Amino acid sequence: MKLHEAIALRKGEIGRNQARLTEVYKAFQKPVIYGGFVKSYEPTEAMGEQLPSETKRVQRTVAQDLGAVQTSLLSLWDGVAAVEYGNCSAKGDIEVDGQTIIQDVPVTTLLFLETQLTNLRTTLDAIPTLSPDHVWTKDENDGLFKTDTVQTHRNVKHTRPIVLSDATEKHPAQTQLIEEPKLAGYWNAVQHSGACPAVRKVILTTRVEKLLDAVKGARARANGSVAPVINMAPIINFIFA
Repeated sequence: MKLHEAIALRKGEIGRNQARLTEVYKAFQKPVIYGGFVKSYEPTEAMGEQLPSETKRVQRTVAQDLGAVQTSLLSLWDGVAAVEYGNCSAKGDIEVDGQTIIQDVPVTTLLFLETQLTNLRTTLDAIPTLSPDHVWTKDENDGLFKTDTVQTHRNVKHTRPIVLSDATEKHPAQTQLIEEPKLAGYWNAVQHSGACPAVRKVILTTRVEKLLDAVKGARARANGSVAPVINMAPIINFIFA
């Protein structure tokens, strides 16, 4: 039997064993079903009243129930032992693009790595990346990415009067204040970012995905090994002897 087959069977055995134990446990809570009797009546006089016999059949025996428990436990424990012993010897090589990254990794470690790499991939997918709207250069002094200096104008509102109509002998000149922008200075801005270049994010996620696929393949090969036959009967016999 292949190890992956033993693993699949173990899941069913666990459920069936638990159901058996539960059923027997509930039966043990009802001692009356393990008891029975046969009663016959004898009158004191030869011609006295005759009464029919009474009988209550024993519905089940502890020996039979324990035998069922014993059989169920032996099947389960043999199956679990086969898987666990098999896990001790089942190993697989992690191979990426035809290159062996690490050899003879136990199947339990492969399962652990599979979960870890799945979680890591989720984290890497959330990496913030540099905005494509700017050209970024890495500053080796502080490790931050920076843009070139971009200069923008700073204007302020300036009011000045304009003449609507010139003065005459009878009327003064008509003027009005208007607002217009006036250059006050310049902003010199440099954008800073601690985000990751988009290409770096792609490289990281691609590597993790490749490694995750390789771990899954190694686990499949490891689980394809033959599960050992383990006999747990000595333990069962010790209990029920």
